[in-house]
Amino acid sequence: SFCQSLQLEVLHSQVLRLCRDRLRDFIVVEEYTAGSRLVLCYWRLPKFDENNVERENTTCKLCVQMDPTDPSKPLQVTHVPHLNQKDAQLADQAIKSDFLSVEKLLIHTVHIRTKHKLQELSEVLKPLLGLPECVISGSPAVLHCPILQPCMISEELLITVNTHTGHFLAHVPQFERSIRWLKSQSFWELSMKSPEFSQTPLVQSKSSFGVGSE
Repeated sequence: SFCQSLQLEVLHSQVLRLCRDRLRDFIVVEEYTAGSRLVLCYWRLPKFDENNVERENTTCKLCVQMDPTDPSKPLQVTHVPHLNQKDAQLADQAIKSDFLSVEKLLIHTVHIRTKHKLQELSEVLKPLLGLPECVISGSPAVLHCPILQPCMISEELLITVNTHTGHFLAHVPQFERSIRWLKSQSFWELSMKSPEFSQTPLVQSKSSFGVGSE
């Protein structure tokens, strides 16, 4: 019982240090009761109703607490929203090892939540964009969407999740290279001075940017 209480205190101290040194308001201690429980909040995500109107925020939480029936048992971890048993066990290894680390617990948990979010997004995008398959790989996890057919790797839409906020981040490698090339050619300054500027389409075709000529 004393051992578990001390572990909880160590975790609480680690969280305060993380907030002060690096994570600031990205994680919040919602509740800390010495010798009982520690509740952390992270990822305040917007929740929308059927009319796509934001109603409330969904906050992800980690609750580390002592077993109320037997305080001598190892600390228990509860996840909100719920994680399945396999994922929860994977995330909870961080506080069941010899090296007690709340940061490691957060990293494991966020990695699992990231994969879940990307998988959900993949299921939405595949029928919407007519995608044959979307692959999730890497750590941090990245969703690869071949939005063109045929599609080079540099043309894939890459989507990941901001580990601090839980928001999606999108990236197309080839597009960013094209923008850098256009800027290096003073494209923006030249085109804005030309009389045809107002008739220039905002979205260029692949051939107009020279994509695929690599």
